[in-house]
Amino acid sequence: MLKRYIQTAFYLILLALLYGLGLLPVLLVRASLQTGQYLLALLSWLVLVAVSLPFLLGMIIRRVWFFAGSGEPVLMDLLEEKILAINDMDAPVRVKKKRHGLVVSWRHDDPAWCERMDRAGMKKTFELHLAFDNATKTVTLSDRARKVDFELCPVKVKTGLLSLPRPCFRVAVGPDWDVGAYRDRRDADYRFQPWEIKSPVMGTILNNGWNVRFSLR
Repeated sequence: MLKRYIQTAFYLILLALLYGLGLLPVLLVRASLQTGQYLLALLSWLVLVAVSLPFLLGMIIRRVWFFAGSGEPVLMDLLEEKILAINDMDAPVRVKKKRHGLVVSWRHDDPAWCERMDRAGMKKTFELHLAFDNATKTVTLSDRARKVDFELCPVKVKTGLLSLPRPCFRVAVGPDWDVGAYRDRRDADYRFQPWEIKSPVMGTILNNGWNVRFSLR
């Protein structure tokens, strides 16, 4: 995992250097430009950065944070069933089937869990979006966060309308990591951190022969 962090840092430094080189010509001709022209050139550079940065960051993450599955890939329906089995466990995690895949999140509105999440200081609830590509046997994982308010818990829990990207790179992989970990985990062990959702789900995918790719989308 350390190698992936180093690679990510390298590409980020390279990206910063490229943007710096793009700004350099503007700075070199600053003295020969009128104020309006200079501001226009600077604004153009900022627009270029704003438009290209999400795309380039997404490329870096998709390239570096790719994990190959182990063994023969199972059928997609079977893999989905294994992940949906989380709903049958006594755990603060749930899975919803959506049109384009699955969404794994905390049971933040469950009276049995919301007070514990409130005591743990949770301010945002984590969502893990799964998109399945049956042709390449790859599951794309997208991390999202949504504001949560436990003020009226356990009667009612309020959540924000928008879910925003919140990349989670802290994951544990290996043959011992799968959704079965939820059965062995004690209630007091949960810290309600994103990796506690992502690692078992990711491990289940990899251990069933499918690849995993991280994404900002």
